[in-house]
Amino acid sequence: MAALAEIITRTRHEVQAFPKHETLGASTITFGMIKGGYRPYVVPDQAKVWIDLRLVPPLSTSRVLKAIRDVSQEIEKEINGIKVSITVDGDRPPIESDPNSPLLSVLKETVADVTAAPAQVGVFTGYTDTAVIAGKLDNHNCMSYGPGDLEVAHKPDEYVDRADIKRVAQVFKDLANKVL
Repeated sequence: MAALAEIITRTRHEVQAFPKHETLGASTITFGMIKGGYRPYVVPDQAKVWIDLRLVPPLSTSRVLKAIRDVSQEIEKEINGIKVSITVDGDRPPIESDPNSPLLSVLKETVADVTAAPAQVGVFTGYTDTAVIAGKLDNHNCMSYGPGDLEVAHKPDEYVDRADIKRVAQVFKDLANKVL
């Protein structure tokens, strides 16, 4: 577990040192689950950590994996008897907005038509299915649009106003009619 703690600490420092994106901010790393050992008084024979990376351009999964492998190899040399293996079970690329996207243009027009107010376009640094779709299709011209208030999202009493759902449904209906 001591070796894993070193890997976690050094890897976190590596990711924090990566360049920030002017719009998306900094890449983040979360060590969501750590497992090891079977009794508190026995030195564990193995340990595992699950890592969630949220990367911003120009970083890529391969660049960050190289950094993690480099750190792991250093620890393997420093601490006798450990062996590190890395498995990637998901790769969701960062999605940069394209201000010239034809879809964005039509979406903004449709939002303005439905709401009688200009669309507010922003950046969302959390996880969405947009990244999954972009990664599976190798299409970085993707975007997310939907109802809800991030201030109440993922809280014990999370909710979405019915009027907001109706607004978004109307935008999608009108958008589909415009692009189809």
